[in-house]
Amino acid sequence: MHIKIPYGKSEVEFDIDDRRVLGVITPAEIQPAIDYAMEIERSLKNPIEGPTIEDLSPRGKTIAIAVDDLTRVTPTHLILPKILDSLEKAGAKRSDIKIIIALGTHREMTPQEMREKYGASVVEEYEVVNHTFDDESNLEYLGKIAGDVPVWINKEYLKADIRIVTGNIIPHFNAGWAAGAKILLPGLAGEETVGRMHVHSSMTTPNGLGMDENPTRQLIDAFAERVGIHLLVNTVITRNREIVKVYTGHFMKAHRQGVEFAKKIYGVKAPGLSDISISSSYQRTSSSGKDRKPSSQQTLQLSLVEG
Repeated sequence: MHIKIPYGKSEVEFDIDDRRVLGVITPAEIQPAIDYAMEIERSLKNPIEGPTIEDLSPRGKTIAIAVDDLTRVTPTHLILPKILDSLEKAGAKRSDIKIIIALGTHREMTPQEMREKYGASVVEEYEVVNHTFDDESNLEYLGKIAGDVPVWINKEYLKADIRIVTGNIIPHFNAGWAAGAKILLPGLAGEETVGRMHVHSSMTTPNGLGMDENPTRQLIDAFAERVGIHLLVNTVITRNREIVKVYTGHFMKAHRQGVEFAKKIYGVKAPGLSDISISSSYQRTSSSGKDRKPSSQQTLQLSLVEG
């Protein structure tokens, strides 16, 4: 059997005896949206248990939009311009809009990386800033949740009149599924908060992969309830990073509907537990810290340019 595994922007190829292959497991094939722009616009106009951008009455208000960084595969260059266009059509001033990169504790993005991730026109025409998790002057403290987890949040995000978050829904080892309020915790949280979150997660959710609800997700949602999200815009994409559906609305309700759909792509059953598994980190090609699978040996083909 000839096998191809995604590796960065290319593939790794090898041959293996058919008799030794238990199965080849990939995300399910699914038809992408015929027109990405129309799907994004449809979602923005039909939010799930949440307001439309027009309902938020952005005229004269300050607006913060949280976007993820280069380690995530969210097609931000497609959804962000539509969000910005809708805000301005509803009366928002460009000078009142701030785009904040939810780095968590990752390094800052460079101007060139911003242009590639968000689009050159967005970076040139709007204020785009990196979150600084270790700068207390840029953080606000809002008490504690889950007993001992301090709520330190990006001050610029918190003080905005309207707070919008984005993301892409894929399985996540601790949170069950990515996106939702995860862009705030750990994305826009302070260093102490992120540290306590990971301690909490390791103690309560050693493996939450694919779980709809688990202690880590509950902590993330509690953080968002304390901080506030006015509108969420999340995508579900194919294995080739094509938009299939966009979910807009309440940060929990819209996210959970997106999760149910994402299961059709990523909730693929394995034929059994193999002695050896061979896999890649795709679609994550920048960095990874969660390449673990119990009860089997792993061979990982990882194109991680930043480790």
